[in-house]
Amino acid sequence: MTLSYRNIKNSASKNYITYNLPGDLPLIERTEGDMAFVTSVNSLYIYSDGWQAIRIQNEVPELLSVPPATVSIPIGATYSFTLDATDPDGLEIIWSYQIISGSASVNVINLNDNQFSFSALDDTVFTVRFKASDTVNEVTVDTEFTITNQPPSAPTLLSNGGVTANIAIADIGSLVNYQFTSTDPEGSSVTFGATPSASDDVSLINYSVLGDTLSVIANRDSVGPLVFDVTASDGKYTATTPFNITRTAPYWNISSNGYQQRVEAASTTDPFNRFGDSLDSHKDYLIVGAYSDDDNPSGVFSPQNHGTAWVYKYDSVAGTYSLEQQLISPNVPSNAVGTIYGHSVAIGESIAFVSAYGHDGGNGLNSGSVEIFTRSGVTWTHAGQLLAPSPAAQNKYGYTLAYHPNNDGTTGRLVVTEPGNNTVYVYGVSGSTCTLNQTITGPNYPGTTDPVTYNEFGSSVAIHHNTLAIGVTTRNQSPGVWTAGVGAVCIYQDSGSGFVFEDVKYGTATTYADEYAGPGCVSVYRDAVMVGAPNDNQTGTGSYGPGAVWIFEKINNTWTQTFTKAGAVNTQQQIGRGVALYDKCAVTSQYDTNAPTAWHFRKSGSTWASNQQVSYLINTPADADTNWHINGATIDWDKIIMGGDHTNPGGGEGIFYLFKGV
Repeated sequence: MTLSYRNIKNSASKNYITYNLPGDLPLIERTEGDMAFVTSVNSLYIYSDGWQAIRIQNEVPELLSVPPATVSIPIGATYSFTLDATDPDGLEIIWSYQIISGSASVNVINLNDNQFSFSALDDTVFTVRFKASDTVNEVTVDTEFTITNQPPSAPTLLSNGGVTANIAIADIGSLVNYQFTSTDPEGSSVTFGATPSASDDVSLINYSVLGDTLSVIANRDSVGPLVFDVTASDGKYTATTPFNITRTAPYWNISSNGYQQRVEAASTTDPFNRFGDSLDSHKDYLIVGAYSDDDNPSGVFSPQNHGTAWVYKYDSVAGTYSLEQQLISPNVPSNAVGTIYGHSVAIGESIAFVSAYGHDGGNGLNSGSVEIFTRSGVTWTHAGQLLAPSPAAQNKYGYTLAYHPNNDGTTGRLVVTEPGNNTVYVYGVSGSTCTLNQTITGPNYPGTTDPVTYNEFGSSVAIHHNTLAIGVTTRNQSPGVWTAGVGAVCIYQDSGSGFVFEDVKYGTATTYADEYAGPGCVSVYRDAVMVGAPNDNQTGTGSYGPGAVWIFEKINNTWTQTFTKAGAVNTQQQIGRGVALYDKCAVTSQYDTNAPTAWHFRKSGSTWASNQQVSYLINTPADADTNWHINGATIDWDKIIMGGDHTNPGGGEGIFYLFKGV
């Protein structure tokens, strides 16, 4: 505070004298009439009329110590600061504050004299205006406070059971624990959780989370990995890491007692019904085709090559299949001749497909169709029909089928071949609706303009996950050089926008029909392809050869042969007539009139080896005749199903065998 006053006796001289109050105002050595002075802000005392006060001015306080313009503190912390200011006039400083923007929410703010503090209980941003006052003037300053609460770090494997991080492998029935770790930036405790993706079939796995550990017991395999969203939470914010559980088949053996179940065709009126030549399985469902059977269960002999298909349901308690329903299409009337209905079949959890490549349907002989069935409860109902985009006689649409079901049980991809037109179609399946996504025609040999296919691109087909294998009945060995029945397999992988051709594989035959990659002779599991050639190494001494199978796997982006098994030289064992590949397990059949058997191959680490040769004909009256051709095979988890026709005249019914892993 200052006092300005002037000498009235000499006002013309503008003689102003200014004193700072109260300390600088001299009260001694002054006589009456010399001055006037102030004793307080509101009181002015004049000793004489020689001087006249003209102005009283209060000085603004000066800030000495205040928080910076911006302050960031973590949630859960306490912030405190000692405020300091001085008043030029020596008056007492009074501190106060005001929230001028944002919200302090539940954060507890205290101001005790010049001690400012608060507890950061919620993450927010707010601005505090600090005020220093001497009751006449005040000075202010603003500070923006940011209370931070960062999410915990994404969960990572602390202990991964010996597998690659974030790609777990769980064998059926085995308990595996995966321990996770996460750090919260503010030091808060972290709570873990795990939830399967909504698109996955959670019935395929049992799991629980206790503390920081995810425990997994696999029930069975699925088409792809089961994706868990593993979460770490600090109570408000959550970080998530996808964690893949890849369920793999255990290392099991086929029971030394042979097959677990032997099932003959449901309709036994037709010799050579070809029951079991085509079959497919998924979870507890098995579909079996019989393309020469009579679909009329009344016992009336069928028209030639009419065909039918049956669905069986597996009983896990009994360990056997039972017939659930025969699939009859209204589009394939029972009096139709040569429809070859059931030549190829495919099944998912609630959908089934049956081909009829001989079906006319007004489009010409062997133009073909695919019949669609859906399941509700235990009832299968015809739900639609697929025809080729441009149906034509002899194109054989539906000659072979393959279906890749997604984990959700209602969607997937269906592949339909049309070898008479050297074309393959890939459909997206949703419910009973099939939408054509891609049309594939025969490729050229890699790095050339030479076509692989001489005729019948699509003699066989298999799909699993992102891998597609398509058989060729007769390949071009070089431009213009071919031998009927010397086949090949073309391998594709999904690029994300469709299947892209990657490689072609073929056997050693050049002058005789090896039937390489013929119907039933191709199987796919993830990045592996199994191919059979039942006439491989034919010596000319008979109509059949020893046969062989090959397994190719994609290693470092190259399709590499990792296994082969050939039949005995100078025999007609026909190894490779039917093949099936499932993770660490592969099977094929060996035809032999003395001892028909099933070959079981097993992979340990990166090596495939012959594991078992098991007779599928046991000494029972039903098995007295050994003339069986096993032409079809499928594997689902620990169930191997192999089927085929009986070659004995007068008793040519089909059959399938169930082998169980133990």
